[in-house]
Amino acid sequence: MRSEPNVRLEQLRINGPVGTNCGDFRLGAVVFRVSDGAGWDHVSVSARGRLPTWEEMDRVKRRVFGDDEVVMQLHINDGRKVDLCQTCLHLWRPQTAEELAATRQRWEASGEVWPYGSMASVGAIPLPARELV
Repeated sequence: MRSEPNVRLEQLRINGPVGTNCGDFRLGAVVFRVSDGAGWDHVSVSARGRLPTWEEMDRVKRRVFGDDEVVMQLHINDGRKVDLCQTCLHLWRPQTAEELAATRQRWEASGEVWPYGSMASVGAIPLPARELV
């Protein structure tokens, strides 16, 4: 995620702790929620009555994540799906070991109990060969 405070993101805030990357934001016709826990940076993006377009997802990605960061949408097996909103798509990026430690430190400094134990980073997203993208 972009470093805090993310001025490009903060101007879109509608809810959540000011000066952090987490919370609820509005960008045009989409509303999105940003969170960082369980070893992942996660963004839920929704539009009223429809799925967000690729262009909307890309605009959100550029506001939340750094230009050099790769994020992904995941398609998982049916047994693990949690579908609370049929007009919502998600962006995911695994946190590095350093980011995970910093996230844990922020949780604990705020008085929250870190619920994930001694979790380790899952590592960076591997990129396919250039000619495949």
